[in-house]
Amino acid sequence: MVIFFHGEGDKRIGATAFTQLTKDSDRAAGVVAASIVEQRLAECLQSRFPKGDLSEKLAAALFHSSAALGSFSAKINVGYLFGYISAAAQTDLQNMKEIRNRFAHRTDIDSFSHPEIKSRCENLKLVDNYVKDEHPPNSYAVGEPESGVLMAFPGASEQLKDPRERYITSAMVFNFFLGATEMTGWSRPDGPVI
Repeated sequence: MVIFFHGEGDKRIGATAFTQLTKDSDRAAGVVAASIVEQRLAECLQSRFPKGDLSEKLAAALFHSSAALGSFSAKINVGYLFGYISAAAQTDLQNMKEIRNRFAHRTDIDSFSHPEIKSRCENLKLVDNYVKDEHPPNSYAVGEPESGVLMAFPGASEQLKDPRERYITSAMVFNFFLGATEMTGWSRPDGPVI
């Protein structure tokens, strides 16, 4: 089982969180996948804060749902403005946020095949940089830092044509990079992590 770590202790999101999404409805998958990524982004931002009781207190207040960094959009924009995520990541994350919001707030949207959702999923671009068809054939790979490939498996490019799979796989990519540590073999640079 692959575990995506962030920091130390129990702050980890296991692969089973994403496995569960394969069993959920489109609406549930759309909401939960983005929520995982939002949590990971908040943790990434907080990992750059000074350590200590005061920082924890200020972070709790700052990330409260009605506070300055309570919204997914605010976290995304601050992540970009502080150089923790690239412009491409900012665009993809805003798309994920919009997909989540459509599923959460519009009862007429309940499927990844809805034209608005499908179009937004097609515009998730970073996943193409990190998920490739198997290499060599009939092999599976997870996390090859030297190649830049995060995942490689048979039929990856075909799978990414499906809007639901593209969305969930994008969430997995963000989950990994926002939580990558030396322990995973991928280092977190001083600049953008993705």
